[in-house]
Amino acid sequence: MEKEGNVLWYTDTVELNSSSVARGMALVERVQVRIPLLLLLTLTPTAVAVGFRCWERTTCPALLGYKSPVPTTIGAIQRLFNVTGVADILAANNLPEWTLPNNFTVEENRLLRIPLECDCSGPGLYGEPSNPLVYTVRKGDNISYLATTVFSGLVASTDIQHGNNVTNLRTGQELRVPLPCSCGKVNGLDVLHFGLTLEYGSTTLEQIAHEYHVSSQTITTSNQPHLMFGRALDIPLPVCSSMVRKDSLDHPLLVPNGSYVYTANGCVKCYCDATKNWKLTCEPSKLRPTNWSTCPSMKCDSSISSNMYIGDTTYSSSHNLAICAYAGYGTQTIFTTLTAVYIPPGLVHAHHTKSRWWAWLIVIAGVFVVLIFGYLCCIIWRKCKIEADRKKKQKELLLEIGVSSVACIVYHKTKRHRKRSKVNYEMQIFSFPIIAAATGNFSVANKLGQGGFGPVYKGVLPDGQEIAIKRLSSRSGQGLVEFKNEAELVAKLQHTNLVRLSGLCIQNEENILIYEYLPNKSLDFHLFDSKRREKIVWEKRFNIIEGIAHGLIYLHHFSRLKVIHRDLKAGNILLDYEMNPKISDFGMAVILDSEVVEVKTKRVVGTYGYMSPEYVIKGIISTKTDVFSYGVLVLEIVSGKKNNSRYQADYPLNLIGFAWQLWNEGQCSR
Repeated sequence: MEKEGNVLWYTDTVELNSSSVARGMALVERVQVRIPLLLLLTLTPTAVAVGFRCWERTTCPALLGYKSPVPTTIGAIQRLFNVTGVADILAANNLPEWTLPNNFTVEENRLLRIPLECDCSGPGLYGEPSNPLVYTVRKGDNISYLATTVFSGLVASTDIQHGNNVTNLRTGQELRVPLPCSCGKVNGLDVLHFGLTLEYGSTTLEQIAHEYHVSSQTITTSNQPHLMFGRALDIPLPVCSSMVRKDSLDHPLLVPNGSYVYTANGCVKCYCDATKNWKLTCEPSKLRPTNWSTCPSMKCDSSISSNMYIGDTTYSSSHNLAICAYAGYGTQTIFTTLTAVYIPPGLVHAHHTKSRWWAWLIVIAGVFVVLIFGYLCCIIWRKCKIEADRKKKQKELLLEIGVSSVACIVYHKTKRHRKRSKVNYEMQIFSFPIIAAATGNFSVANKLGQGGFGPVYKGVLPDGQEIAIKRLSSRSGQGLVEFKNEAELVAKLQHTNLVRLSGLCIQNEENILIYEYLPNKSLDFHLFDSKRREKIVWEKRFNIIEGIAHGLIYLHHFSRLKVIHRDLKAGNILLDYEMNPKISDFGMAVILDSEVVEVKTKRVVGTYGYMSPEYVIKGIISTKTDVFSYGVLVLEIVSGKKNNSRYQADYPLNLIGFAWQLWNEGQCSR
């Protein structure tokens, strides 16, 4: 090998055998051949399959340069190469230790360093991974595709073929992939062997050598006689010098430029930066120790300072800077050593003369800046925490009420379909400003009524859609239970005779239910008013009775949930444009398993006069509870009278008692 100008020449003696045409006499000539090195790379056939030769009989860390043919993630690459810890990949590529492997995208053809343990302790001439890589064949794979594309030329197709004694592949077959690696010093220097595929026309040997701080001659020497395009080169990367002792379990600690490693069972982090005079810099890591319950002491024994730990520095004298350096580790100990760095007198003098009054000024200014910064951080943190708590509360509440099981969309300022004939069953999450604007900031003029847990308002959305808004009272602790219960139930129930829940608003202390707007209000508004009652002719009353029955049958037998309403009364029956009834207010409803006939409760809720005797006295809940309420409601609809009114002066009876008396007397027509 020799160099002329900028071209490396490969010189060797070659025997050329040619058959003489005259009488078949063989002529053997010995000639000197001189070929430019890059031309040699081009001409060398790629069918030769061989790994990296070992320089020493040992095991060591090594690297491979991998380029994915498609965009992928670090997690996927970790699984492809069977790397034990993702932290090793992050360290080899100088990526932040908090990087999420499955969220970090690796672009197509981006070079990524893959760490592996290389075994050169065997009898063979070539290194191989201590943990052999096994690849499971997928549909459409072939040996050439695996070698050149999946593993980006790091392994030759003949290596895969001969190593597994196969020619054709089948889906699900497991193949051993003989990745190349090497161990040992090169030219007497500690190096970390890095396998990199030399791509056709992409770069020159000189460019590779310059990029990785190594000479072209060293690369050539490490790869003879199989230096060729399309296969992996063994690049001996220079490493930062360290103070690690020879008896340390991690000696030699090989860290190339632009990367870091975790050592001492993860207790120490060391990184290499060529701009810092190729000196290894170490500090305590933030990882949990792998083989120790806690990390051993990393303190340096020093008369200069009693509190120096790995990575700390201090002035030992006027001309020396003392550094507490990492020196390796044993079975129960982390070794440290105190080293001194000489500082020229001029720099020390300048430091002492300038820093005395400047030091105080810098300290005061620094404290002031820290206080201001801390104050601003507190304000920002408080705002962020309030917003995060709000979102967390909203998310938890939505999950509690089961809204995650239906389609959810956010209503802000989007355009919506205005045709009333199109039914929309999407659950919408409304913002509070939209609801406030829709109700005129909850104007009294828009108030429809007052429920037990808060007022109900009429609202108009920006697109003209009318809605009914039930605002939970912030003072009602039980109201929050009702809110969750009603939202969970109504969101999962869809029937013509049940009121439809259009959406929710959960923001700060506001918990709001948004329903379809029913212009004719509730049944009691019409039924118990002498003038409006006359407009409800018998045909409409029959339709109302029938519609309520259909709704109850759906709740009890045909819905996904077996629901007992527990508060069926005229005030909870809403009427649409055509006076069709819709059952509303499911805040007190109970869900039963389909096989369960009845349950008992210690808390009896509802409206007296509509509750069945067994429910009031014993707390027994069943479908009969609603059937009793329905019977009372039918009496009210037929008679137009309230159940809780008195109908005899001498012996006060409610509507049920009065109806029973008339039945016994044969005067039902009254």
